[in-house]
Amino acid sequence: MPRRHDNARRAEETGVGKKLNRYDWSDEELERVIADLLEDTVMKSRLIENAKKMQAFAGAKRAAEAILKVAG
Repeated sequence: MPRRHDNARRAEETGVGKKLNRYDWSDEELERVIADLLEDTVMKSRLIENAKKMQAFAGAKRAAEAILKVAG
């Protein structure tokens, strides 16, 4: 579980997500955070830009090509 906590912290630090306390959160807090995220136009723009960069990088295709190259 430490990795998930670290991933949540990083997502929040980089502005692409929010972190909840892993042991102490309420249904109301979760609902509020989800509603806030859905209304966050700045984050939405950031995520759209990240998606464009990831698609342009073509990571899955590049990984498959590297595997095929190694496999011969």
